[in-house]
Amino acid sequence: FPPLVVPSEQPETSHASGHFKRAPELHGELTETERAKFVGIEQVRMWREDDELVVAARLSRPLGKEVSAAVYAFGYRSDRPFAEMPKLRVVAGNVKHEVFDQARKLPPKTVSFSRQAHELTVRIPLKAMGDPQRALASVHTYLGVDPLDWAEWRVLEFVPQR
Repeated sequence: FPPLVVPSEQPETSHASGHFKRAPELHGELTETERAKFVGIEQVRMWREDDELVVAARLSRPLGKEVSAAVYAFGYRSDRPFAEMPKLRVVAGNVKHEVFDQARKLPPKTVSFSRQAHELTVRIPLKAMGDPQRALASVHTYLGVDPLDWAEWRVLEFVPQR
C-alpha cells in the first residue's frame, strides 16, 4: 500500500480522511448484550499540526463503562531498527485515558487528549513517536478485551516542514 502523505491541516470530509462502511454481518456475530454496548467507528481523520500527529475519531455513540477505544501509532525511521521505535497505544475509557509504549505505561501527559460525546481527539508529539519519517496508525474499539470495531491501518508519511 502506498503511504498517505499526512496533510498539514485538518481534513473535513473526504475518502482519504476515512469513512467506514461496516459489513452487516458484524452485528449478527454479536450477542444481544454486545449489540447493546456496541460502539462503532464512523470516521477517522489524521493530520499533522506543527510537530504533532492528530488523530480524531467519530464514534457511533459515547464510550460506556465497559467500552474503550484505542489509538495506535507506531513510528518508523529508515536509520533506526523498527523494533527500537516507539509503538504507542492510547487507551480511552469513559473517564480517563492511559498511554503505553508497547507494555510500558507512560504518563498520560505524553499525549493531549480531548473528548466530546461522539468524538475522541488525540494529539501525539512526533518526538514521542521517535521523530518518525513514517507511521502506522489505527483506531479500535473494545468491549472489555473483545474487539468491537476497527479502522484500517494506515501508513502515514511525514514530509519535512519548511
